[in-house]
Amino acid sequence: MPCTSTLYLCVQLINIYTMKVGHGKMPDVDFAVLSEWFEWIIKNIAVPVDLIVYLQTSPEEYLESIHSQYEDWLIHQKSFKVPAPVLVIPGDQDLKEMLHQLEENRDKILMAQSS
Repeated sequence: MPCTSTLYLCVQLINIYTMKVGHGKMPDVDFAVLSEWFEWIIKNIAVPVDLIVYLQTSPEEYLESIHSQYEDWLIHQKSFKVPAPVLVIPGDQDLKEMLHQLEENRDKILMAQSS
């Protein structure tokens, strides 16, 4: 379920961050509040997903865990079902080349809903 995967990744990112800054994992009460808020948004606000644009980069050491989570989800599709096609644009190139690739894929990015 895409909603669950988004919540899961959000919590994982928060846990990774709080462990890096020495605060341990997210407290259960915070997770409960985040979960309720997230579920309310999903049930009450329609936000269809028709394309995911993933700017793939080589992470620094402290971002390795976050990078791994996204690679498992969007590239290897191990964590959860991906709710839409994934357009991967390498983010390690210079800005001019990245903008060129974004422009080359402009129709895919802007017209994804109509496909």
